[in-house]
Amino acid sequence: MERDALAFLYFESEGSATFCPSPLPVAMSLVGDAGPKVDLPFLPDAWILSRLAAAIASIHDRLSAYDIAAATQLVYDFWYKELCDVYLEAIKPVMQLDSSNIANAATKHATQTVLYSCLHYGLRLLHPFMPFVTEELYHRLALLAGKERSTIMLASYPEPGAVETWVSPRAEGAMELVMRMAASIRTLRSTYLKGPLEKHAPVVYVVCRSEADVALLRSQTETICALGKSTKSPPAAALHFVADGCSPPRGCATEVLDASLEVHVLLKGIVDFSKEVSRLQKEQGQIASRLEKLKAKMAKPDYATKCPAATQEEESAKAKAAEAELAALESAIKQFQDV
Repeated sequence: MERDALAFLYFESEGSATFCPSPLPVAMSLVGDAGPKVDLPFLPDAWILSRLAAAIASIHDRLSAYDIAAATQLVYDFWYKELCDVYLEAIKPVMQLDSSNIANAATKHATQTVLYSCLHYGLRLLHPFMPFVTEELYHRLALLAGKERSTIMLASYPEPGAVETWVSPRAEGAMELVMRMAASIRTLRSTYLKGPLEKHAPVVYVVCRSEADVALLRSQTETICALGKSTKSPPAAALHFVADGCSPPRGCATEVLDASLEVHVLLKGIVDFSKEVSRLQKEQGQIASRLEKLKAKMAKPDYATKCPAATQEEESAKAKAAEAELAALESAIKQFQDV
């Protein structure tokens, strides 16, 4: 976990802890067995609480079945893959808001309350697997929230029924779309903007043929930009939605997510297209060579009788994947050559 992600405490020196000078303005009465009773207009807030509720239910089922390994993996997945990898990155723009503005302060307070809830419930979930670390952090979290310290060993273990109101399939579905788009942006940036270009903030164009998805993605532009960067790269300079019937500018790297959604990252003037075409053609040749060998193997007269069915299915899938890669590379090469 990053230090700014767990900014509520850190060590100045061995054996000496210094607490954040501005404690979280959490209304402790909001965080009970039924969870925080607050309006959550910020999509990542609703999403992480829904994922927390799902984790509590799944972990409860695995522990009831004495499947400790699966329960441990579920706790890890929530803390690392959802809370740290996604939620903490998504809320950074909110945490940087100027609290002197009343609207900003309210938004920030709601997110801080959700973050506190995730840490409070998350530590209790984790306690049976990491007793000493969670005990220490539980005390520090209580101090930060202005609550009397108590041992986590006496805290109740989270129960699914107490947090079932947090479950939100709608929020999870919406956030899934946001994360898919952010992942696509990161993939294109890591493919084309390497080395010295890694710190370049590109302009991103989105082609979306679903009105409902366009409305959702427009409302989540800041979250998409926050999640569409890496540790070393900044957020995108701009995120534009291409009007129906129009096309993104030439000189873009493209990834097609599905039939109704495409992501385009503008590279014109940033990347040497002639070198990029050479690189793509080299990659194209390597894939074509592998595909040719695979097809030659599959075309042998005794292939269907001597090769196990599972292997045939696997190699058929590989051939289809290679053909799809070649088609994507051909499209990319043509786009760069036309600029």
